[in-house]
Amino acid sequence: MPEATRLTVLLSGVCGLRPGEALGLRCGDVNLDASAATVRGNDDGGWGKVADSRQVALSPQVADAIKAHLEQFAVVDEGALLFPDPDAAQPMPLPTTVLVEQFRLATRLAGLPGTSFHRLRHTNRPLRSRHHPASQREG
Repeated sequence: MPEATRLTVLLSGVCGLRPGEALGLRCGDVNLDASAATVRGNDDGGWGKVADSRQVALSPQVADAIKAHLEQFAVVDEGALLFPDPDAAQPMPLPTTVLVEQFRLATRLAGLPGTSFHRLRHTNRPLRSRHHPASQREG
């Protein structure tokens, strides 16, 4: 995976985010002190599939990876996207199709053809039940 989108694999595989939810995260959605992130629903200006927003717990490893990503890519503004589309005229998340293609190529090169990005989010259920409090929907 390219350095700029590598974090999305952790966000999906460990935190259970859908591709659009990971790509739509903004700097202000992440609270490293509380080890949590707000995944905005599409009714709240998010890019995800569902209307409701929710809180997701961040493991120490994911929180460290987010901190490194923010530092490496100089994401400091609260409203700045963590994964912006470099080709967009105005701030927009990287298109999901681009992320999915990057993942497809990476898994093929790793000898894991047929692995889909979307299926990563289902690997987090056993992890979440052992290591994280249940995700809570905001209402």
